[in-house]
Amino acid sequence: GGHVLTKPHGHGDVHALLHHNGLPKKWLAEGRKWMLLFQDTNPLPFRCLCAVLGVSAKNGFVMNSVAVPRVPKEAIGGICTLKDESTGSSLTINVEYNQLEPLLKETPVGGDVADDSGFSPYPGNINVLVFGLEGMARGLEKTGGIVPEFVNPKWADQAKTTFKSPTRLECMMQDFPRLCGPEDRVGFSQLDRLMSFTCVKNNLADAAMKTPPDCALSAEADIYACNARLLELAGADVQIEAPEDVCFLGITAKIGARIVLQPSFGISLEQMKERVKGPVRISKCSSLVLDGDVTLDGLELDGALEVSGSVVVKDKVVKNAGQPLEAIPDAELTACPPSFQIRGYRQGRGEVERLVDRRRPASLIAAGPAIYSTGAPMPYVTSPQAVYSMRSPSGVPVSSMPFPAAVGYASASPAVAAPVVYQCPPEIFAKLASGGALTPEETAQLTGQASPKAAAGAAEVASGVTSPKAVEVTSAEASAPKTSKKKSTKKKDSLNASSRKAKGCC
Repeated sequence: GGHVLTKPHGHGDVHALLHHNGLPKKWLAEGRKWMLLFQDTNPLPFRCLCAVLGVSAKNGFVMNSVAVPRVPKEAIGGICTLKDESTGSSLTINVEYNQLEPLLKETPVGGDVADDSGFSPYPGNINVLVFGLEGMARGLEKTGGIVPEFVNPKWADQAKTTFKSPTRLECMMQDFPRLCGPEDRVGFSQLDRLMSFTCVKNNLADAAMKTPPDCALSAEADIYACNARLLELAGADVQIEAPEDVCFLGITAKIGARIVLQPSFGISLEQMKERVKGPVRISKCSSLVLDGDVTLDGLELDGALEVSGSVVVKDKVVKNAGQPLEAIPDAELTACPPSFQIRGYRQGRGEVERLVDRRRPASLIAAGPAIYSTGAPMPYVTSPQAVYSMRSPSGVPVSSMPFPAAVGYASASPAVAAPVVYQCPPEIFAKLASGGALTPEETAQLTGQASPKAAAGAAEVASGVTSPKAVEVTSAEASAPKTSKKKSTKKKDSLNASSRKAKGCC
């Protein structure tokens, strides 16, 4: 028997959904001006978006397409200006790659060929689009959000005699300029491909035959290469060894130093320039993770290093076995999650050195999250001081380097410790929830200890009467800390009464 094959109508339907739900007008009423559409298969363009938004605002673009230098006949559309000779009107719009070649064959250039730059004269559209909401709402109102359709055949052979999949009617979100009028300005912003475009698809058979492969391996290689280039641009003396070919599942890509720059390290290049000061040397077999307010002021790395928190790396040399990529055996691969099956490789256990800011307890303590509820008083969960071991839970050896006690860093992995629970007054809870810092008096109120002022007064009025000591955790296997109460003296003054309050610790 037969079956019904369903096919999506294309991502141009996003415009109909936006219009029918009244979102552009709603956002305008809320004071918003811009909207971004991006592709979830491309993780690279986010650092560039502030610049693209600036171009849109400066030029008053209703739609601004992010574009990259395009290789002729590459399977991405080209940004073109189409002119109607009979009316003199023009339209700047994406032309899909399967339509661009036939269109250009009718011109003097004879097809989709390179110019003197080695690239196509028509920038490649990567479907990262910035819309001005006012112009967008106006365009969608004209058609009710409907974008014109087209036929997009997918061929299985070069002769185009066999369909790869049934052809369907599609509409595309990048065709929005067809809804615009002559008063609407439409443009594009071309960026370096290394900084803005990669692609992850899960068809490994196609990946092995394509250049670039557009798969997990090639996308990770692009991310590492982008981060390496950002470090080189951020510092005055940064040298990173060139990558070399690696091959997994029959797919080849160039991978060198595997560098991860978390957003907390820097969003823009200008931010990164403030964090890279001294000479930096990184070998091609190294891995480096920078997460937080990290400053590199002299680093020689040949191995694996992870730095998190507020840390200054000063004239540091790291040389260890690192964590090289390794192929997953075929016998194991089928049982792996899909995210590993589309890679065929994993990061080896190896050896890594970690520099961690002790002042970032949230990233160090393996304790359950706090659960907040309304009402008074409220429970507020804090994590005690971590007890560090020199071996991570997965068994990976972790090397360490001693720091002066005042610095407050540790290159080790944290062990699990039990949280401490305090009864939290609503006003203090609100301050903590908003990220505020507590005064010594508020801390004393939260923990049940005498305030610093009261403690000073007690020392003068009643010698020998002290507030209980703070709870300390001395073992990673310790249960929830216990408190002890001192026997009260016979004095009935208010200071002694305050010191006898039960502590909210359980």
